[in-house]
Amino acid sequence: MSWRGSRSSVEHAWILKDPENPVYPLVKEYSDVVLKHPPSQLPPGLGVRHETDLVPGTKYCVTRQWSLPRVQCEIIDAFFAK
Repeated sequence: MSWRGSRSSVEHAWILKDPENPVYPLVKEYSDVVLKHPPSQLPPGLGVRHETDLVPGTKYCVTRQWSLPRVQCEIIDAFFAK
């Protein structure tokens, strides 16, 4: 843990020890699952978070957010096809 991370954990550790803190009863009740030294930052990203292929190799389906009349759809499609 870095100096900054250890300092942050120390600064926030009082929350877990102060009976006057409104969160204290909740932390006390779930003390078996609450970390005594919570991490000071989120873990590093792992790239792709979730991806599901319903049928392997198929392309994704693009749907419109709202339906438009066919004439307007054709005009928009023609505009972006240029």
